[in-house]
Amino acid sequence: MTVEEFEKEFAELTKKYDELEKKFDKLNDNPDIDEVFDKQFELFDKMADSIDQMSALLDKAMEEVENEC
Repeated sequence: MTVEEFEKEFAELTKKYDELEKKFDKLNDNPDIDEVFDKQFELFDKMADSIDQMSALLDKAMEEVENEC
């Protein structure tokens, strides 16, 4: 994996996370608290998956760096 490939993939994951975070924050405008909690829980789960993907990408990059040293 090149630095450029890493940066591109990480940027895509970050963008995905940011979009989920905006949706999460926008739910606060909804007066139906039960609906808000349900949707926030779903989005929180997706955000956690995005963080896991970013973490895995960082781990992969670190492993490649260690192997080169």
